[in-house]
Amino acid sequence: MKYIDEGMNENEMIECLSGNIKNSYDLLQSLTILEKFYLILKELDYFDIIGSRIYKLYEICNENIYDFDEVLMLFRFGAFTKEEILENLESDKPVSFLDKSIIYGSKKDIFDNNKMEEYISALRMSFYEKKQFNTVLDKLLEKNNNFFDSEIEKLEKWADDVKKSIELELKNLDMDIKFKKAEARKMLKLEDKLNMQKEIKELEKKRNNLRFNLFEEQDKIDEKKE
Repeated sequence: MKYIDEGMNENEMIECLSGNIKNSYDLLQSLTILEKFYLILKELDYFDIIGSRIYKLYEICNENIYDFDEVLMLFRFGAFTKEEILENLESDKPVSFLDKSIIYGSKKDIFDNNKMEEYISALRMSFYEKKQFNTVLDKLLEKNNNFFDSEIEKLEKWADDVKKSIELELKNLDMDIKFKKAEARKMLKLEDKLNMQKEIKELEKKRNNLRFNLFEEQDKIDEKKE
């Protein structure tokens, strides 16, 4: 044992192993009613399952006391190495040590018919299949994220080009309108002034439509991003 010893009382052992982390501490307190409680503490101690790791293991066991007890029993029989156990407990995406789809009868059947080795082999295969699935899934998600980022980058570049194109056209229209207004003021004939005003109105109408299109295109781009 590394953390607890025979001289400690029950509460001292719980405090020592849990590191006074509340959920782990409360879980160990709830296990004191079990006959195998001291054996459970020794197993946790031996496999360095201390502090937050205690409750993490409980979560991996779907917060089921019986599954928690069975997993510790499997550890005791060497189903998983200490390194495999701790690596899984420290993982962001831990996988279950158990697999309910693997049926070899009751626990008594497994022991009585010497099926433990076969059972452990099946559990290990399932364990690594689940880990492999997570690895493949992470790679797919990373690939999809990279693709998504690339598409967003293309969309934003296209949006920027559209915006610049419309803004340039608006700038040219503003210059044309300003020039024609200046020319209209110089004209002496009323008919010429009226014709110029018509041209100016058409340009202003086109400018207003372009401004509206600028906002409309931005809305379309935002929709595509969603």
